[in-house]
Amino acid sequence: MIHKKHKLLIGAIIIMAIILSLFLLKKSQKVKSDDALIEVNVAQFGEFFLYMPLYLADKGGFFEEEGLKIHITNTGGDDKTFAAVIGGFADFGIADPTFVAIANEKGQKGKVVASIVNGVPFWGVTNKDIPEITDGKQLEGLSVATFPSPSTAYTLQYDMFEDAEL
Repeated sequence: MIHKKHKLLIGAIIIMAIILSLFLLKKSQKVKSDDALIEVNVAQFGEFFLYMPLYLADKGGFFEEEGLKIHITNTGGDDKTFAAVIGGFADFGIADPTFVAIANEKGQKGKVVASIVNGVPFWGVTNKDIPEITDGKQLEGLSVATFPSPSTAYTLQYDMFEDAEL
């Protein structure tokens, strides 16, 4: 009787091993060959820390697992990124979404389909000994640089100055 139980246990282990092997084999085949991957061209402003999710997904093989082969091109500007999309040189652009709204106002088609950065990154950098800025009015008498208009950063900085009546 014990002998029969051992045979059943060994048989069950062999069947589980076969099932596990087939599962692992199937999972490893999920990553398709380069020939079967859909090629996607992505234009972006440049290699910024802000777009780290894009770089991590690319280097980590996430796109390949989903059947995509991504080609990333640095354009050197938000406006150039959106121009690459409008001109058909890129399937997607990663840049300031302001340019989509501006293009739509001028009759160009464009749509924001995803968010990579869920906020506007601002840093205050100086070589002067000044107190921490907690209110826009504290910027009086100081010069501030930002991305040029019509960027989100410019618009928000402009609004901050306007609210502080500077």
